[in-house]
Amino acid sequence: MERITCSGPILIKFAPLKLAKSFRSGTIYMNSLDYFRGLEDDNKVRGDLLEGTHSLIAKDDFSQVLPQFGMDFPEAIKKKIIGGIHLLDEELKYYKVFCMYQLNCDFKSRYIEPIDTRVNNFGDTFVLIFNLKEFRRRIVAELEKGTYNALGFAGQGVEYYQYDTSTQKLGPLKKLDLYKWQNEYRLIAEPLEHTLDPLILNIGDISDISIIGSTSRLIEEIHFEGKELFVPGYNL
Repeated sequence: MERITCSGPILIKFAPLKLAKSFRSGTIYMNSLDYFRGLEDDNKVRGDLLEGTHSLIAKDDFSQVLPQFGMDFPEAIKKKIIGGIHLLDEELKYYKVFCMYQLNCDFKSRYIEPIDTRVNNFGDTFVLIFNLKEFRRRIVAELEKGTYNALGFAGQGVEYYQYDTSTQKLGPLKKLDLYKWQNEYRLIAEPLEHTLDPLILNIGDISDISIIGSTSRLIEEIHFEGKELFVPGYNL
């Protein structure tokens, strides 16, 4: 068991062992949003046709909003539409993303939100980042070398919304609430050039700020003892 005493955000990457070890050695493989749009995924684990959605037009606002986009529907068609209409942004499809799970835990109350067992579908291995500030610093330092197709970089938790919500602007940090179990935190890079090629960073070994171990064991065994968070790890 590894012990964590810091109280900052904790991020976890679930992946097959080979990819998890590659990530821990410093390789961050960022696919385009278009890549995730195109994934065929019956279990709603990775694929999402609505990736890169610019906005959601609620059904009640069709008459007011749709004409602004040169669109309109007969009343009979409007009645058959459930929830609303999603408008895709073709520029957003080129944005690069790296997806992680944000652990919901509180060191003061010693609470850990149970990890959904569906994360096993991502891979049998986890890499847990316990120093997010340092992790982001290394990414920014690498990007500042100026050799990457990246204009800007950000990292933030995903906000989840419902189909029947109000008209709103969306973007790469909003997803339907059917994905809420993923507790997703995204690293996002805005590209200089519009290309669907992945952005591959190498920030150097991160074993000093991470723990690697079994996904199934993490789900079952992660726990608090006093003020310390215990995480089951591998000895690699």
